Amino acid sequence: MKINKTHMKPIYALIIVLITSVMNVTAQTVEEQLIGAWSCSYQESLNKMSVESKTAYDKVPDVVKQRIAASHNGQTLVFGSDGSYQQIFPNGQIIQGIWTFNNNDNSIEISSQGNQNKQIITLLAPPVLIIKPHNLGMGKSIVQQWYYTKN
Repeated sequence: MKINKTHMKPIYALIIVLITSVMNVTAQTVEEQLIGAWSCSYQESLNKMSVESKTAYDKVPDVVKQRIAASHNGQTLVFGSDGSYQQIFPNGQIIQGIWTFNNNDNSIEISSQGNQNKQIITLLAPPVLIIKPHNLGMGKSIVQQWYYTKN
């Protein structure tokens, strides 16, 4: 049986439309999945550090480790459906801002108190969110990936 190329053009067009539709739905799905409150799984973040990061972390003075733990253990990120953002620390401090999802590099961009922050999503499979700080300039996070659980 010979297939006529003219008959294949509508099928190719349909495939392109379907692929484009799926890609658009995926971006909406990511944003919808992010909406809500996420609690930091601090111990899991430490447990899954690379050998290089663990070596660096072990060299950090205990007082600094305690500050890192106090800041992250029990920390909550809240992504609002209206684009609002809150970072709630265990001591009750709340940082507010706005968030957007960037489909180009699979990142969460946060604007808060005049600062820009970018987190790369390495895994989003509710109830699990794993984000990697986008390192700008000289600063580099010792913990390379932060693990969160959706509340």
